[in-house]
Amino acid sequence: MTPEAYITSGILELYVMGSLEPEEMAEVEEMAHHHPEVLAAINDIRDTLGEFGALHAQTPPPALRNKVLASIAAVAAEERTEEVPVIPMTSRAEVSVKYARVAIAASISLFLVSALTAVNFYLRWQEAATLANSLLAEKTQLAAERDVLQARASESSELLALIAKPDFRLVNLKGTEKHPEASALVAWNPGSAEVYLWVNDLPQPAADEQYQLWAIVDGQPQDAGVFDLGQGSLKMKDFGQAQAFAITLERKGGSPTPNLEQLHVIGTL
Repeated sequence: MTPEAYITSGILELYVMGSLEPEEMAEVEEMAHHHPEVLAAINDIRDTLGEFGALHAQTPPPALRNKVLASIAAVAAEERTEEVPVIPMTSRAEVSVKYARVAIAASISLFLVSALTAVNFYLRWQEAATLANSLLAEKTQLAAERDVLQARASESSELLALIAKPDFRLVNLKGTEKHPEASALVAWNPGSAEVYLWVNDLPQPAADEQYQLWAIVDGQPQDAGVFDLGQGSLKMKDFGQAQAFAITLERKGGSPTPNLEQLHVIGTL
């Protein structure tokens, strides 16, 4: 508090009248010691009060002390308000920048969460798609195997039906030395001259090649027809007599004479 404010606060009057607490008295004396104008004011107040007392000889009313103290408190509060350092308020621009940074950070976080969610969903979808494709491929394979089994069952039924007929004779065609794994079966009815062929195991021919069945009649090979693999039971050309049957691999469309270098299976009656 400045000396001028201190003088006008009313505390000096209370000091002169002895109405202050010891701490307040010491404060006034300290101010008077350092500020001559405060000391001069105290002396003026003493002189004035002395003259006033001499003239009126009355005790000051009790309310005066409270009034003066209230005045001192108001002035002191005002001074403290002036001396308290002002904390600078954040400007709207700074607040906007801070909110903008928070908003950007929140947006980035939201984007990362959304991106991770999308990636996770995509990976799960891809895994599900892979599993679905695998199941579809397995289903397709099972369907193919079922078709093969059904075809073989149908062939077996046809074969069993022919075997049941007493007029049909079965000729087992075995693989040659070059093709030991090859095998086929001929069902021949000498009375009706019917010839049926079932292929058990023959190598897949090239695109320009085809298998051909031969009936050996009196030592001479006779064309019994060409065929492709995977057709089940095959109705071949009729022969009223034969001593053996054989299969060779020929050029596509067949040959008038067998290529013995490509003899795969042969069987005699």
